[in-house]
Amino acid sequence: SGHIRLSDPARDADHDDRLNIDVQLQQITDGVAAEIRSLQWGRSDLRGQLNFSRGEPPTLTADIQSDYLDVDYIQKKLAALPGAGAARPTDGNSADGQTGPSTEPSERSPMADGGNSSLSLIRGVLASPFRLFRGDPETGSKRFFDQEPYRIGLMQAFDADVKLLLRQISGKFGAARQLVAEVSLKGGIFNLQVSADEINSAPFELAFEYDSGQTPPRAKLTSMLNGFYPAANKALAPRFAYFDLHAEGVSQAQLMATMNGEAYVRGDQGEANVEVLGLGFFTGDLLSRVANLLIPRAEAVPTLDCAVAYAVITDGVVETPYGMVLQTPKANILIRSTVNMKKETIAAQFDSRNRTGVGISVGSVFSNTVRLGGSLVKPEIVPSATGLAWRSWAAVITGGVSLLGESMYKRMLGSRDPCKQFAEQIQEKVCRPGTTPAASSPLVCGA
Repeated sequence: SGHIRLSDPARDADHDDRLNIDVQLQQITDGVAAEIRSLQWGRSDLRGQLNFSRGEPPTLTADIQSDYLDVDYIQKKLAALPGAGAARPTDGNSADGQTGPSTEPSERSPMADGGNSSLSLIRGVLASPFRLFRGDPETGSKRFFDQEPYRIGLMQAFDADVKLLLRQISGKFGAARQLVAEVSLKGGIFNLQVSADEINSAPFELAFEYDSGQTPPRAKLTSMLNGFYPAANKALAPRFAYFDLHAEGVSQAQLMATMNGEAYVRGDQGEANVEVLGLGFFTGDLLSRVANLLIPRAEAVPTLDCAVAYAVITDGVVETPYGMVLQTPKANILIRSTVNMKKETIAAQFDSRNRTGVGISVGSVFSNTVRLGGSLVKPEIVPSATGLAWRSWAAVITGGVSLLGESMYKRMLGSRDPCKQFAEQIQEKVCRPGTTPAASSPLVCGA
């Protein structure tokens, strides 16, 4: 047993830079227990209980609470520690920048290795569906999705049961309130449940499971975000999202190639760009070119009135069966696309109409049409074709025209409120009880 008490009186006067630690250690059968009576670092605080048992397998349990956690402050202080900036090889990334499984023997304990592997897996899997919201494949990479295998065997090296209650947390992402996280790892099955009353003003729910004991390993992810303001900036368009995804594999690339499920994304009024609809795999330069082609004299700061998208993912192919719709102050934009995550390719068509005279007449010819295609790493604007081949291509890529109906598609393009019309179509075609998981989502189908 032992008692660790650390305080710096010189820093206590500055509440923003205080450091106080009060931890009671006690030896237990095959392990150690730590009672964190108080840990104050700057304005952040932690308290709770940690137990570690060296049994078979080793087991970690923790129950931690915090009234306030400043993530930016803690990261800054940790980065300033001696040796924190030293380059160290990581799983699948050698010191010379080459990727591939590490062949060097690990100097860490199996539990440390397993913990690092689990964290790598969590980051990779949870980031997978959001890769389509970000345009940042690794510099010079010819692949959009990471092919490096996760070290899932190490996940079976220990068990864990961790509970976190963070009443307030802040960082570059913004702020969260009443965030509850429960993590369990048992027999190679990882479970994560997260909920928050608010993350940047939005209720949030997430459930994730990864079963490394299956062949191949299986992953499930469901999540709901309801009115999220990026970076807590209420001038930006709030985001709404729903995911229900299933996949198999031991790398991000395998998970994306085997993914099945549904995704629904919505954006409301505010500053935004096409990324609000999950088209972030386009580079900023490409987005700017598309915007200028679709909306002549596009605003320097694009403004969104509304946006709605619904996608179905089948064996790694993302399709928008009813299209996607955006409305800006200057134009209505309808998008049809297919993303093949196995081949890492995209085919998308943007049709736009100037809102001048919207609602008065609807012609049969689109004001502007832009087609995109190629690899996800570097999609390009495809030169416009003419005649039947051009129009039939749109029907082939998603079947959107045939599913939604050509007349409805044109009406939405010329509508005063295309997002409302699109949402009504989604509710009519998707929200029948017992059809898909999305049918039970209040965000997608209403209460």
